[in-house]
Amino acid sequence: PPGVRGRRPPGDPPAAGRPGAGAGRGAHLGPLQRAGDPARRRGPILRTARAAGREVHPVRPRRTRRHRGRGRGADGGRGRADRPPRPALRPRPHELRRMSSLGRSTRAMALGTVASRGTGFLRTAVIIAVLGVESVGAAYNIANTTPNIVYELLLGGLLTSVVVPLLVRAARDDADGGLAYAQRLLTLTVLVLAGAVGLLVVAAPLLIDLYAGDLSPEARDLTVLLARFFLPQLLFYGAGAVLGAILNTRGSYAPPMWAPVLNNLVVIVTGLVFLLVRSGQAVSLGSLTDGQIALLGIGTTLGIVAQTVALLPALRAAGVPLRPRFDLRGTGLRRSHGRIPISIAD
Repeated sequence: PPGVRGRRPPGDPPAAGRPGAGAGRGAHLGPLQRAGDPARRRGPILRTARAAGREVHPVRPRRTRRHRGRGRGADGGRGRADRPPRPALRPRPHELRRMSSLGRSTRAMALGTVASRGTGFLRTAVIIAVLGVESVGAAYNIANTTPNIVYELLLGGLLTSVVVPLLVRAARDDADGGLAYAQRLLTLTVLVLAGAVGLLVVAAPLLIDLYAGDLSPEARDLTVLLARFFLPQLLFYGAGAVLGAILNTRGSYAPPMWAPVLNNLVVIVTGLVFLLVRSGQAVSLGSLTDGQIALLGIGTTLGIVAQTVALLPALRAAGVPLRPRFDLRGTGLRRSHGRIPISIAD
Protein backbone atom coordinates (compact mmCIF):
# COMPACT_ATOMS: atom_id res chain seq x y z
CA PRO A 1 0.00 0.00 0.00
CA PRO A 2 1.13 3.62 -0.42
CA GLY A 3 3.30 4.90 2.44
CA VAL A 4 4.33 1.41 3.58
CA ARG A 5 7.93 0.53 2.89
CA GLY A 6 9.91 -2.59 3.46
CA ARG A 7 7.15 -5.03 2.46
CA ARG A 8 6.19 -6.18 -1.04
CA PRO A 9 2.50 -6.99 -1.52
CA PRO A 10 1.64 -10.49 -2.65
CA GLY A 11 1.91 -10.84 -6.43
CA ASP A 12 4.05 -7.75 -6.83
CA PRO A 13 6.98 -8.61 -9.15
CA PRO A 14 10.57 -7.93 -8.08
CA ALA A 15 12.24 -4.64 -8.91
CA ALA A 16 13.96 -6.17 -11.93
CA GLY A 17 10.60 -7.25 -13.38
CA ARG A 18 8.75 -3.95 -12.93
CA PRO A 19 8.61 -1.52 -15.80
CA GLY A 20 11.27 1.17 -15.61
CA ALA A 21 13.18 -0.66 -12.93
CA GLY A 22 16.53 0.06 -14.58
CA ALA A 23 15.97 3.78 -15.13
CA GLY A 24 16.44 6.69 -12.76
CA ARG A 25 18.63 7.35 -9.71
CA GLY A 26 18.92 4.47 -7.28
CA ALA A 27 17.48 1.91 -9.69
CA HIS A 28 20.12 -0.56 -8.49
CA LEU A 29 18.75 -0.42 -4.95
CA GLY A 30 16.12 -2.86 -3.76
CA PRO A 31 12.85 -1.80 -2.16
CA LEU A 32 14.08 -2.93 1.29
CA GLN A 33 16.89 -0.37 1.39
CA ARG A 34 16.06 2.91 3.11
CA ALA A 35 17.22 6.34 2.03
CA GLY A 36 19.81 6.43 4.80
CA ASP A 37 21.42 3.11 3.83
CA PRO A 38 25.27 3.25 3.60
CA ALA A 39 25.07 1.98 0.04
CA ARG A 40 23.48 5.28 -1.01
CA ARG A 41 26.33 7.29 0.55
CA ARG A 42 29.03 5.09 -0.95
CA GLY A 43 28.65 6.37 -4.47
CA PRO A 44 29.73 10.02 -3.91
CA ILE A 45 32.59 8.88 -1.68
CA LEU A 46 33.85 6.48 -4.33
CA ARG A 47 33.69 9.14 -7.04
CA THR A 48 35.54 11.68 -4.89
CA ALA A 49 38.27 9.21 -3.93
CA ARG A 50 38.76 8.03 -7.50
CA ALA A 51 38.95 11.59 -8.75
CA ALA A 52 41.71 12.27 -6.19
CA GLY A 53 43.62 9.19 -7.34
CA ARG A 54 43.42 7.35 -4.05
CA GLU A 55 43.03 3.64 -3.63
CA VAL A 56 39.78 3.02 -1.74
CA HIS A 57 39.02 0.35 0.80
CA PRO A 58 36.47 -2.08 -0.70
CA VAL A 59 34.19 -2.11 2.35
CA ARG A 60 34.93 1.18 4.11
CA PRO A 61 35.44 3.81 1.41
CA ARG A 62 36.40 6.51 3.89
CA ARG A 63 39.61 4.63 4.67
CA THR A 64 42.52 4.16 2.35
CA ARG A 65 43.79 0.67 1.70
CA ARG A 66 46.58 -0.34 4.05
CA HIS A 67 49.36 -2.85 3.74
CA ARG A 68 48.82 -6.01 5.67
CA GLY A 69 50.94 -6.32 8.81
CA ARG A 70 52.49 -2.86 8.51
CA GLY A 71 49.55 -0.53 9.16
CA ARG A 72 50.64 1.96 6.46
CA GLY A 73 48.97 3.20 3.34
CA ALA A 74 49.94 2.22 -0.17
CA ASP A 75 52.30 5.18 -0.37
CA GLY A 76 54.06 4.31 2.91
CA GLY A 77 52.40 7.08 4.94
CA ARG A 78 49.89 6.97 7.72
CA GLY A 79 46.30 7.77 6.91
CA ARG A 80 45.61 9.78 3.77
CA ALA A 81 48.16 9.69 1.00
CA ASP A 82 48.04 13.44 0.42
CA ARG A 83 48.73 14.33 4.11
CA PRO A 84 52.27 15.77 4.58
CA PRO A 85 54.51 14.13 7.19
CA ARG A 86 54.49 15.72 10.64
CA PRO A 87 57.73 17.57 11.37
CA ALA A 88 59.90 16.21 14.20
CA LEU A 89 59.70 18.08 17.54
CA ARG A 90 62.82 20.01 18.45
CA PRO A 91 63.72 21.05 22.01
CA ARG A 92 63.45 24.74 22.79
CA PRO A 93 66.57 26.83 23.46
CA HIS A 94 66.02 27.06 27.22
CA GLU A 95 65.51 23.29 27.35
CA LEU A 96 68.80 22.79 25.50
CA ARG A 97 70.59 25.05 27.98
CA ARG A 98 69.04 23.17 30.91
CA MET A 99 70.06 19.80 29.47
CA SER A 100 73.60 21.05 28.83
CA SER A 101 73.89 22.42 32.38
CA LEU A 102 72.60 19.16 33.84
CA GLY A 103 75.13 17.18 31.81
CA ARG A 104 78.02 19.36 33.00
CA SER A 105 76.87 19.08 36.62
CA THR A 106 76.60 15.30 36.34
CA ARG A 107 80.11 14.99 34.93
CA ALA A 108 81.53 17.29 37.60
CA MET A 109 79.80 15.33 40.37
CA ALA A 110 81.05 12.01 38.99
CA LEU A 111 84.63 13.28 38.71
CA GLY A 112 84.43 14.80 42.20
CA THR A 113 83.23 11.52 43.66
CA VAL A 114 86.07 9.58 42.01
CA ALA A 115 88.66 12.13 43.16
CA SER A 116 87.27 12.10 46.70
CA ARG A 117 87.40 8.31 46.89
CA GLY A 118 90.93 8.21 45.47
CA THR A 119 92.36 10.83 47.79
CA GLY A 120 90.49 9.26 50.71
CA PHE A 121 92.27 6.00 50.03
CA LEU A 122 95.63 7.78 49.96
CA ARG A 123 94.76 9.55 53.20
CA THR A 124 94.00 6.26 54.96
CA ALA A 125 97.18 4.71 53.62
CA VAL A 126 99.31 7.62 54.87
CA ILE A 127 97.73 7.58 58.36
CA ILE A 128 98.26 3.83 58.68
CA ALA A 129 101.86 4.12 57.48
CA VAL A 130 102.60 6.92 59.96
CA LEU A 131 100.63 5.83 63.05
CA GLY A 132 100.02 2.13 62.51
CA VAL A 133 96.81 0.29 63.35
CA GLU A 134 97.35 -0.31 67.07
CA SER A 135 97.96 1.89 70.11
CA VAL A 136 98.40 5.40 68.63
CA GLY A 137 96.60 4.52 65.40
CA ALA A 138 93.63 3.07 67.28
CA ALA A 139 93.42 6.11 69.56
CA TYR A 140 93.55 8.44 66.56
CA ASN A 141 90.77 6.56 64.73
CA ILE A 142 88.50 6.44 67.79
CA ALA A 143 88.92 10.15 68.49
CA ASN A 144 88.46 11.10 64.84
CA THR A 145 85.34 8.96 64.48
CA THR A 146 83.59 10.43 67.54
CA PRO A 147 82.45 13.72 65.89
CA ASN A 148 81.27 11.76 62.86
CA ILE A 149 79.11 9.55 65.05
CA VAL A 150 77.61 12.51 66.92
CA TYR A 151 76.90 14.32 63.64
CA GLU A 152 75.19 11.36 62.00
CA LEU A 153 73.19 10.67 65.16
CA LEU A 154 71.86 14.19 65.63
CA LEU A 155 72.08 16.02 62.30
CA GLY A 156 72.42 13.59 59.39
CA GLY A 157 68.74 12.65 59.04
CA LEU A 158 67.59 16.07 60.27
CA LEU A 159 69.34 17.82 57.40
CA THR A 160 67.84 15.71 54.60
CA SER A 161 64.31 15.46 56.01
CA VAL A 162 63.78 18.97 57.43
CA VAL A 163 66.36 21.55 56.32
CA VAL A 164 66.36 20.83 52.59
CA PRO A 165 62.54 20.96 52.22
CA LEU A 166 62.49 24.24 54.17
CA LEU A 167 65.11 25.76 51.85
CA VAL A 168 63.23 24.63 48.76
CA ARG A 169 59.97 26.10 50.02
CA ALA A 170 61.62 29.40 50.94
CA ALA A 171 63.28 29.66 47.52
CA ARG A 172 59.89 29.09 45.89
CA ASP A 173 57.66 31.28 48.08
CA ASP A 174 59.78 34.17 49.41
CA ALA A 175 60.07 37.39 47.47
CA ASP A 176 63.89 37.36 47.65
CA GLY A 177 64.15 33.74 46.48
CA GLY A 178 64.90 32.44 49.97
CA LEU A 179 68.09 34.52 50.41
CA ALA A 180 67.29 35.88 53.88
CA TYR A 181 65.92 32.52 54.96
CA ALA A 182 69.14 30.71 53.95
CA GLN A 183 71.27 33.24 55.84
CA ARG A 184 69.04 32.97 58.91
CA LEU A 185 69.18 29.17 58.86
CA LEU A 186 72.96 29.13 58.51
CA THR A 187 73.33 31.55 61.42
CA LEU A 188 71.07 29.41 63.60
CA THR A 189 73.04 26.27 62.72
CA VAL A 190 76.38 27.87 63.64
CA LEU A 191 75.08 29.21 66.95
CA VAL A 192 73.50 25.92 68.03
CA LEU A 193 76.48 23.80 67.01
CA ALA A 194 78.97 26.16 68.64
CA GLY A 195 77.20 25.70 71.97
CA ALA A 196 76.98 21.94 71.43
CA VAL A 197 80.70 21.72 70.65
CA GLY A 198 81.57 23.50 73.88
CA LEU A 199 79.55 20.97 75.88
CA LEU A 200 80.96 18.01 73.98
CA VAL A 201 84.55 19.12 74.49
CA VAL A 202 83.94 19.26 78.23
CA ALA A 203 82.21 15.86 78.14
CA ALA A 204 84.90 14.24 75.94
CA PRO A 205 85.96 11.66 78.59
CA LEU A 206 82.34 10.51 78.94
CA LEU A 207 81.94 10.16 75.17
CA ILE A 208 85.13 8.12 74.87
CA ASP A 209 84.07 5.85 77.72
CA LEU A 210 80.71 5.27 76.01
CA TYR A 211 82.29 4.63 72.64
CA ALA A 212 85.39 2.66 73.66
CA GLY A 213 85.41 1.70 77.32
CA ASP A 214 88.02 -1.07 77.10
CA LEU A 215 91.06 1.14 76.44
CA SER A 216 94.15 1.14 78.59
CA PRO A 217 94.73 4.25 80.75
CA GLU A 218 97.44 5.61 78.43
CA ALA A 219 95.37 4.95 75.33
CA ARG A 220 92.31 6.52 76.97
CA ASP A 221 94.21 9.68 77.90
CA LEU A 222 95.57 10.07 74.37
CA THR A 223 92.14 9.40 72.86
CA VAL A 224 90.45 12.00 75.09
CA LEU A 225 93.12 14.57 74.25
CA LEU A 226 92.77 13.97 70.51
CA ALA A 227 88.96 14.00 70.79
CA ARG A 228 89.08 17.49 72.24
CA PHE A 229 90.96 18.56 69.12
CA PHE A 230 88.54 16.72 66.82
CA LEU A 231 85.14 17.50 68.35
CA PRO A 232 85.08 21.09 66.96
CA GLN A 233 84.81 19.39 63.55
CA LEU A 234 81.12 18.94 64.38
CA LEU A 235 80.57 22.68 63.90
CA PHE A 236 82.10 22.62 60.43
CA TYR A 237 80.32 19.39 59.48
CA GLY A 238 76.96 21.02 60.20
CA ALA A 239 77.82 24.36 58.59
CA GLY A 240 79.20 22.60 55.51
CA ALA A 241 76.08 20.47 55.24
CA VAL A 242 73.82 23.54 55.32
CA LEU A 243 76.04 25.30 52.77
CA GLY A 244 75.83 22.25 50.51
CA ALA A 245 72.04 22.18 50.85
CA ILE A 246 71.81 25.86 49.91
CA LEU A 247 74.00 25.26 46.86
CA ASN A 248 71.95 22.25 45.79
CA THR A 249 68.67 24.17 45.99
CA ARG A 250 70.24 26.80 43.71
CA GLY A 251 71.46 24.32 41.13
CA SER A 252 75.14 24.11 42.16
CA TYR A 253 76.04 20.45 42.71
CA ALA A 254 79.76 20.14 41.93
CA PRO A 255 81.39 22.12 44.81
CA PRO A 256 80.03 19.90 47.62
CA MET A 257 81.38 16.86 45.77
CA TRP A 258 84.87 18.32 45.30
CA ALA A 259 85.26 19.84 48.79
CA PRO A 260 86.24 16.52 50.52
CA VAL A 261 89.24 16.30 48.18
CA LEU A 262 90.74 19.34 49.90
CA ASN A 263 90.15 17.76 53.31
CA ASN A 264 91.96 14.59 52.25
CA LEU A 265 94.90 16.55 50.88
CA VAL A 266 95.30 18.53 54.11
CA VAL A 267 95.30 15.34 56.19
CA ILE A 268 97.82 13.73 53.83
CA VAL A 269 100.13 16.72 54.23
CA THR A 270 99.66 16.56 58.01
CA GLY A 271 100.69 12.91 58.06
CA LEU A 272 103.77 13.57 55.97
CA VAL A 273 104.80 16.49 58.18
CA PHE A 274 104.33 14.31 61.26
CA LEU A 275 106.52 11.67 59.66
CA LEU A 276 109.25 14.25 59.04
CA VAL A 277 109.01 15.51 62.62
CA ARG A 278 109.38 12.01 64.01
CA SER A 279 112.40 11.40 61.74
CA GLY A 280 111.45 7.76 61.19
CA GLN A 281 111.23 6.87 64.89
CA ALA A 282 108.74 4.24 66.00
CA VAL A 283 105.43 5.56 67.28
CA SER A 284 104.18 4.44 70.68
CA LEU A 285 101.79 5.75 73.31
CA GLY A 286 104.47 7.21 75.56
CA SER A 287 106.74 8.59 72.86
CA LEU A 288 104.53 11.41 71.53
CA THR A 289 105.23 14.95 72.64
CA ASP A 290 102.55 17.58 73.18
CA GLY A 291 103.60 19.33 69.98
CA GLN A 292 103.25 16.14 67.93
CA ILE A 293 99.80 15.45 69.41
CA ALA A 294 98.77 19.03 68.64
CA LEU A 295 100.08 18.61 65.08
CA LEU A 296 97.88 15.57 64.54
CA GLY A 297 94.83 17.15 66.15
CA ILE A 298 95.04 20.61 64.59
CA GLY A 299 96.09 19.33 61.15
CA THR A 300 93.21 16.85 60.95
CA THR A 301 90.67 19.46 62.07
CA LEU A 302 92.06 21.97 59.57
CA GLY A 303 91.11 19.53 56.83
CA ILE A 304 87.42 19.79 57.81
CA VAL A 305 87.74 23.56 58.10
CA ALA A 306 89.20 23.74 54.59
CA GLN A 307 86.41 21.51 53.29
CA THR A 308 83.81 23.94 54.64
CA VAL A 309 85.57 27.16 53.67
CA ALA A 310 85.98 25.87 50.10
CA LEU A 311 82.20 26.17 49.65
CA LEU A 312 82.10 29.92 50.34
CA PRO A 313 83.21 31.08 46.84
CA ALA A 314 80.57 28.83 45.27
CA LEU A 315 78.00 30.27 47.70
CA ARG A 316 78.80 33.82 46.60
CA ALA A 317 78.70 32.75 42.96
CA ALA A 318 75.21 31.34 43.55
CA GLY A 319 74.03 34.75 44.75
CA VAL A 320 74.03 34.11 48.50
CA PRO A 321 76.42 36.44 50.35
CA LEU A 322 77.77 35.24 53.69
CA ARG A 323 75.95 37.52 56.12
CA PRO A 324 74.80 36.55 59.62
CA ARG A 325 71.17 37.27 60.47
CA PHE A 326 70.02 37.18 64.07
CA ASP A 327 66.29 37.68 63.40
CA LEU A 328 65.78 33.98 63.88
CA ARG A 329 61.99 33.99 63.94
CA GLY A 330 60.32 32.41 60.94
CA THR A 331 62.85 29.66 60.34
CA GLY A 332 59.99 27.15 60.05
CA LEU A 333 61.56 24.56 62.34
CA ARG A 334 58.60 24.80 64.72
CA ARG A 335 56.26 23.65 61.94
CA SER A 336 58.58 20.71 61.22
CA HIS A 337 59.06 19.59 64.82
CA GLY A 338 57.15 16.38 64.08
CA ARG A 339 59.77 15.24 61.58
CA ILE A 340 62.76 15.79 63.87
CA PRO A 341 62.35 12.69 66.10
CA ILE A 342 61.68 10.56 63.02
CA SER A 343 64.80 11.86 61.25
CA ILE A 344 66.96 11.21 64.32
CA ALA A 345 65.54 7.69 64.65
CA ASP A 346 66.30 7.00 60.98
